[in-house]
Amino acid sequence: MGRDIDRIFEEFHACEEPEIFDDIRAFLGMDDLIETCHIEADESNKIFVNVTLKKFSYLAARHIFLGLTEFLRRSYYNIYAGEELGERMRYLFLTGMPGKDGIKLEVVIG
Repeated sequence: MGRDIDRIFEEFHACEEPEIFDDIRAFLGMDDLIETCHIEADESNKIFVNVTLKKFSYLAARHIFLGLTEFLRRSYYNIYAGEELGERMRYLFLTGMPGKDGIKLEVVIG
């Protein structure tokens, strides 16, 4: 992705929200296009979501990602970027409230 979005994404401070894993699993579990989903976080609270579709398409990946962002979005700011990686899409997503740390996601859908 571009240097600017990578820099913004890496410098962003995410907060810990333990219930977010359950929220993401519940949301993605309702989509019939999804075969499997794996979610984990690193020490900086960056959340990694890896989704495997039953049959990959860019339209399905976009639909799932935009639905997830709408579900998780906070009211103040929402930033995302995406890039095609062959038969996968990689998205970065930041969302938060004024004066508070927010949520940082890296989503790969393939």
